Order: sequence, then structure tokens, then C-alpha cells
Amino acid sequence: MSIQETIERPIDVQRLLRLSWLTVAVFAVAFAYIDGFWVTSLQGAVGSLERSRPPFQRWLRDSTLMLPVYVGAVVVALLLTRRWVGRSRRSLARIGTATVLLVAICTAVGTAEVANSSAYDYRLQTRHLEAVEELNHAHSVGHPALTAADAESGACVGLCAAKRSTRDLHVRAVTRAGAVLLLTNVLLAGWLLALRGDRLWKRSSVVAQRGGSPA
Repeated sequence: MSIQETIERPIDVQRLLRLSWLTVAVFAVAFAYIDGFWVTSLQGAVGSLERSRPPFQRWLRDSTLMLPVYVGAVVVALLLTRRWVGRSRRSLARIGTATVLLVAICTAVGTAEVANSSAYDYRLQTRHLEAVEELNHAHSVGHPALTAADAESGACVGLCAAKRSTRDLHVRAVTRAGAVLLLTNVLLAGWLLALRGDRLWKRSSVVAQRGGSPA
């Protein structure tokens, strides 16, 4: 490694971190609260009654808690864009790469949030099903012959069937929510980059004087 490369390395790091933080904030807020709307909608549709609360309050609280995660996701997407195509003179290449990375990373974050919320709801719902099953056994004689036959055949009935049905419902909900998040984020990223695509990073005065690319 030459002396010149050693000297220039800190400068490259500084240029790498020269993001437009206003753009980062705009993108993170938009993704966090719009994706959060779908998370809240899913939780209200198939979630546990134990977590029921006014939808607006739940959406505002959960989206605000996720905001730092989306800030990190946007920063990672923009830094990767700059690293991979930052020296390209074609703005379309930079904006296209940023769009793909923003959509991919933010959709992964949103889907993970949906899956985590759904898994927690499933755990609460299965506990409720188990409590109801114990209560039924305590207040009824039951059908021992049928139970024995089902046990011998390995059939999934009763509590097992209820748990399986609840699990399948959550799996379908998470899958569909992931598709909705992907479509939403494609439209959102395209719209935001159309508005602020030329201001992804701060322009360096040195680069500007040389007539080079700000990325």
C-alpha cells in the first residue's frame, strides 16, 4: 500500500459518511409510518385480543419505536449505493440502485416486524386455546373413546387442530403482508427518489470545484 493511499483513506471514509441527513430522515419517517400502518392493520385483523388497543395509538407507538431501525436501514442502503455506483456519472444508475436497495432492506425490516408481531400474537392465542381446553376438560366428561381412537390414528383434532389453524392463518397473513409491503415500498421509494433523488448525499465543495460526481 502506497503512502498516498494511506493518506487518502480517511478522506474516503469522510466522503462515504457525507449523507444528506434530511433525506435520510424523510425516507426513514415515510417508510416507518407507512409500513407501520400495514403492521397495525394485520395485528388488528388476526392478532390477539389481549393486545387490543385503539389502532391509532398502536400505530403511532409501534411506528415511532421502529423509526431508529428504519433510519439504520436507509443509511445502509444509501452507503451501499454510494460504494457500488457512487462514482458513476449516470444519475439513473445511482437512483436505480438506491431504489432497489431501499425497497429490499426496508421490506425486509417491515416483514420481520410483521413476523415478530404475528409470532407474539400466535403465542398469546395458543395460550388462550390451551386455557379453554383445560376449562372444557374440567367441566365436562369428554369423549374418551373418541380421544383414544384419535390418539391411535395420530389425527390432529381438538386443540391440535385449533393451533394448526391459527398458525396457518398467521403464515398466510405474514406472506400477504410481505407482498403488500413490497408493493408499497416500491411505490414509496420511487416517489421519494423522484423528489429527492439528486440530494441523496451532501455535495462536496472539492468535488464540485473539480466538476466531478457528488456521489
